[in-house]
Amino acid sequence: MTCAACSGRVQRALEKQQGVEQAAVNLMLRNATVDFDPASTSPDALVDAIRATGYGAELAQPDRSAFDEQEAQDRAH
Repeated sequence: MTCAACSGRVQRALEKQQGVEQAAVNLMLRNATVDFDPASTSPDALVDAIRATGYGAELAQPDRSAFDEQEAQDRAH
């Protein structure tokens, strides 16, 4: 994502998914926070929804802190 329109597109795609209560996409941090009903959707389905918009996506690794995730993203870019 390179602009506010990009993050808006990803956020709208997430919000359209069944079971998603709320989605927030942060352009600067290049991440998304999603409140969803696990009985209606899954994290993998949400990743697929983002990828369908043409952007890359992956789930955060549970054994890494937010700081570790940000460092990894910084190194990748």
